[in-house]
Amino acid sequence: MMPLVNVLVMEFASDGHQGALMGLVGLAFNFSPIIGPSVAGLILDFFSWRYLFLLVLPFIILTMVLSLIFMPHLQTKQHPQFNYCGLVTCSLSL
Repeated sequence: MMPLVNVLVMEFASDGHQGALMGLVGLAFNFSPIIGPSVAGLILDFFSWRYLFLLVLPFIILTMVLSLIFMPHLQTKQHPQFNYCGLVTCSLSL
């Protein structure tokens, strides 16, 4: 997911802000796995495991609403073509 987000930053950010936004994206992707288990451990010390899911729910809803408001609408291809050569080379390489 991180390469996809970096591509979107490079495509939609203005020229002077691309580096700062890529750093911010990198910080978010690298900080989350570090802080997540610690916060989950604190929640489990004081509450039931069910609260791990209940406490995240408002953030999920807020993120979905804000993404609907602020994310730009991207035009998609009307007739995408399947990449057979890419399928074969990816299959062989994996």
